[in-house]
Amino acid sequence: MKTFLQTSHSLMAKCMVVVAGLVVAAPALGTTIITTADGSGGDADIRDTAPNTNYDQPYMEVRHNKFAIRHGYLRWDLSSLSGTATSVEMSIMVAFAQNVPANVDIYGLNDGNPGEGWTENTITWNNAPGNDTSGNDPLPAEVTYLGTMTAGVGTAAGNILTFSNAALTNLINADTDNQVTLILVNPDPTGDDTSVQFMRKEDTDTLPSTGLTYAATLTIETVPEPAGIALLSLGLLGALVRRRVILPC
Repeated sequence: MKTFLQTSHSLMAKCMVVVAGLVVAAPALGTTIITTADGSGGDADIRDTAPNTNYDQPYMEVRHNKFAIRHGYLRWDLSSLSGTATSVEMSIMVAFAQNVPANVDIYGLNDGNPGEGWTENTITWNNAPGNDTSGNDPLPAEVTYLGTMTAGVGTAAGNILTFSNAALTNLINADTDNQVTLILVNPDPTGDDTSVQFMRKEDTDTLPSTGLTYAATLTIETVPEPAGIALLSLGLLGALVRRRVILPC
């Protein structure tokens, strides 16, 4: 039985169940990998010190100190995703070694925000969706706080930071328009001169090859939608009643 999870990155887990003398494939789990380089994905940073300037530098910086406030924006195109997410992990590559620890708060832009279609070459501090132009934290009415990840001392260029929890999974499942944006914010006090720089999807030769994409990635574990499972099951039962048939996942 084919599920709806037919992306090029899907990894199928096969298993069998027996119902009333009929051997039917159980709903298959799948892994979908999406990067900010896919489809309408994007990455950018914004800065309060030049609120109307768009930046297109080789890395994305997240900072909160006397020099500037800089936020990172990441968007993924979810049009290749099918089914319900059971877990989601975001991973992103560090561009420069960390000499001091830096925390990164992660916010999800609420689904349906009119600014979800931001573009890399036009986004600024003053027009970025969800951004509070008067402070460090995003606008509470437009974003959902998801959690914090930390770049510790000794984090080297090329290291991968990951973030995964139920709040991120819920954000993906709540999507209705095939695009999701995460906003990265440094919450450390301004007296702590901390920042972290991340690779962008445009980077191709800044670091030696690691076998990993420089684009930030979502790894999403999924199962088919319940309605789809029910329809497929009814069709099988009608066609194969009283027969013992083994169907591959």
